[in-house]
Amino acid sequence: MTGPARDAIKVTATDRALLALIADRTRTTGWPPTVREIAQALDVGTSAVHRRLDRLVAGRVHRAAPPRALRLTARARDVIERRD
Repeated sequence: MTGPARDAIKVTATDRALLALIADRTRTTGWPPTVREIAQALDVGTSAVHRRLDRLVAGRVHRAAPPRALRLTARARDVIERRD
């Protein structure tokens, strides 16, 4: 599915925290955090992190990249800056 319906996902506070963690870790170390590091930071299991990342990829908020190379999209940076 493409178009507005696919892009229309609700970004939650946890999504925002996940995206901010990826952005911060990438900025400070040059590498994004591992799924396990994200899980520990958010106090969730790794399967929950995988589901959330898959949902954000499907909603085009972030894109998958080669192993351990998560890349944030411009939309993800907008989401991090926005405060609901």
